[in-house]
Amino acid sequence: MAVQLFEIPLLPGPQLFPIDLRGVTYRLKLFYRRDPGPGWMLDIYSSEGQPILCGTPLIPGIDLLAPYPYLEIGVVLFADTEVPPGDPISYASLGTTTRLYYAFNDGS
Repeated sequence: MAVQLFEIPLLPGPQLFPIDLRGVTYRLKLFYRRDPGPGWMLDIYSSEGQPILCGTPLIPGIDLLAPYPYLEIGVVLFADTEVPPGDPISYASLGTTTRLYYAFNDGS
C-alpha cells in the first residue's frame, strides 16, 4: 500500500496554527532558536493550549514523533529540506526550501 503524504502549509517565519490530525485538533508552534545552535523548533499543544510536546528540533528525514509513541498522535511527522545534510536549516528556509509533512502511521 502506498503511503499518502500531506504537506502542512508553512509560511516563512515563526508561526502558531491549528491542525487536525486524525480527528483531533492540535496547535503547532514553529520558532527559530539561535542558541545553543541555530535551528527551527516545534511545539505541539492541545486545542485548549495545553503543552503536549515542546522544543523538538526540526531534523530533516526522521519521524519527529517516533520518540514519543505514548502521545498517541497517530501520524508520522517529518521535515524535508533542500539544505545539504549536516547544514543547519536557515531562518529564511521555512516554508520555502524546508517543508513539514505528515502521514498516517498505521496504514489507514
